Amino acid sequence: MTDSSNAEEFVHVFQPYYRECRCVPSEGFSTILYFSALSIDDTWGWYKALGDDNFMQLRAGVPPVIHSVVHNNLMYMIAKPVGKDPDVQLWVSDGTVRGTRFITRFKGGGAADHAIVNDALYISTQQGPQLIRTDGTECRTFAVNTGVEYAFPMERFGNNDLVFGAFTPSTGMEPFI
Repeated sequence: MTDSSNAEEFVHVFQPYYRECRCVPSEGFSTILYFSALSIDDTWGWYKALGDDNFMQLRAGVPPVIHSVVHNNLMYMIAKPVGKDPDVQLWVSDGTVRGTRFITRFKGGGAADHAIVNDALYISTQQGPQLIRTDGTECRTFAVNTGVEYAFPMERFGNNDLVFGAFTPSTGMEPFI
């Protein structure tokens, strides 16, 4: 179910049960479609398509996913702020109910970006002042002290460097390594 025609067909079948559905590309994470959806009772959740018009909820309470990346057999999801919560949320899933969990929240909003450097995942959002580093665990997920604001967009440079655009009051927006 990873090609767009199957995803569109699934969303069409899914609509009677849920008010809003956001399909998230999960290339490299087997051949299963994962998505966030708003149920009729106004609860966002993270779901997995099982095929033949069936689906299962992996976790209730996951806000709308705006960006995802697969790394080391885990899917990392960045979920946008909802309601009065101003923070972006980082979730991780191995595709199972038990393996879908919240990692942290951080300031941000707008589009999200990521890069993988030295087997660590770096993430940020367009409107967020923090650059976050994670390995998929709570204890090894933290804000990187860069001395700049808004590390967005970003790319891996060579084998071991991260390059990103960032803002400082003295120079404005510039590239940083």
